[in-house]
Amino acid sequence: LWRQIDGNFALEKPKVVVTIDMTLPQWTAPATADKRLVNHWQNYILALRKHENGHALIGTQAARDIEQKLLALPRVPTADALKELAESTCQQVLIEARAKEKKFDKKTDHGMNDGARFP
Repeated sequence: LWRQIDGNFALEKPKVVVTIDMTLPQWTAPATADKRLVNHWQNYILALRKHENGHALIGTQAARDIEQKLLALPRVPTADALKELAESTCQQVLIEARAKEKKFDKKTDHGMNDGARFP
């Protein structure tokens, strides 16, 4: 939502909502499964969830950053200019978030350095 103030346009109470869907592999071990394999699987899933939570944290931080930057946008002379400024602001934050994600994956070797490795 935007509002017009003294002939200029500004965003009014921008709000960013984040929805994160995380899909992890599932396995129901048969009763005959080797206990070491079951233990390895459980450790893998815990490490994978922790790694994916790291990605989720980057995403939620990006959403907070977008909201703060949108709140700080200056007034502009047209609604189109406001839309363009808001979109470019969001895109810049998303570019930065993607770079953080790549750095995170490189640092953790996609979680494998922290145990997200199977078998």
